[in-house]
Amino acid sequence: MQRRIVLRLTVHFLIQQFIILFILPLPAILLVYVSYENVEENISWLVLILILLYALFYGFYYGLPLMDLIQSMMNIKEGRYQLVKRAKRPGVFSSRIYKEIYETLETLSEVLKQAEEDRHQFALQRSEWAAGITHDLKTPLSYIKGYTDMLLIEDYSWTSEEQLKFLQGIQTKIQHMEELIDDLGQVFKVDQMSMSQMMTQDCFDSVAVMKDLIDELQMTQESNGFSLSVSQNRMMLAGDQKLFRRAMLNLLMNSVIHNPSDTQIDCQMISQGDQILIRLTDNGVGMDEITRANIFKKYYRGTATHSPKEGTGLGMAVTKQIVEMLHGEIKVTSVVGQGSVFCVTLPKAQTNKEVKG
Repeated sequence: MQRRIVLRLTVHFLIQQFIILFILPLPAILLVYVSYENVEENISWLVLILILLYALFYGFYYGLPLMDLIQSMMNIKEGRYQLVKRAKRPGVFSSRIYKEIYETLETLSEVLKQAEEDRHQFALQRSEWAAGITHDLKTPLSYIKGYTDMLLIEDYSWTSEEQLKFLQGIQTKIQHMEELIDDLGQVFKVDQMSMSQMMTQDCFDSVAVMKDLIDELQMTQESNGFSLSVSQNRMMLAGDQKLFRRAMLNLLMNSVIHNPSDTQIDCQMISQGDQILIRLTDNGVGMDEITRANIFKKYYRGTATHSPKEGTGLGMAVTKQIVEMLHGEIKVTSVVGQGSVFCVTLPKAQTNKEVKG
């Protein structure tokens, strides 16, 4: 870009010098041939007029594009990104001198405008998430308070079955609060953990971790169907085993929470050269485009749920952070009414590290 600007300015400079040396003298030469009276005086006035006209032309030729650039920068400063456009003034060929600068400003304007929209959306999601978290904390507390108030009524004797029902309700609400607080602590922990901390962790068998998770969920989520298929009995990863387990649990529970209770959830683990592909597929309700675009963002909560359980809006963001800290990537594809597919790709561990699991 710098070379093109220098070349373009050089060409324009040569054109200006050609005008000064060969075009401007023509009227004076013509005057000499036409009139011999007061030639010197007439030539002096003519030269003065031509110089003033040329100076005016030169000022507009280079000044108008610069004025547009300055106005564009002022618009960007004031946050009016949509007004930054390359001026297309009729007859002002000199705008092409600054073509790359105009294009750069337009690109900068678009980037800043998108960043502003993202910040606004992020702030809105954070506000909505905070309101949701407050609600999520108050709701189980209200249930717990209601149950305990009922149990403490002295004028009524509750049966053992009724007392057990109340205690089970209290336990369920406490578990939900624990999950919420755990997610909050987890996201702060992952934010503060450096990449070097992840690199110093030992190896572990990812297949064993996934088998334990599936077995655990089959016992606690009996209404859902779970399956696990692996291409190899052992697939080693390097990193924090607890964080990996948390990421996979978040993925599995996301399919449980946001789908009907009879949803089938299938997990595949495939060895692909020096990488491990973990594909999680469910036949649930699927996600719309907005949910797919925001599912890995902090503070985003799904627009709909088919379960009485509610997510915290942090689980999938934590999952993405952990996967990236393990030098992997995560993608999602989904069609409304046809389910979702999460694909996690992770690099295999070096075999010279200590193996766990």
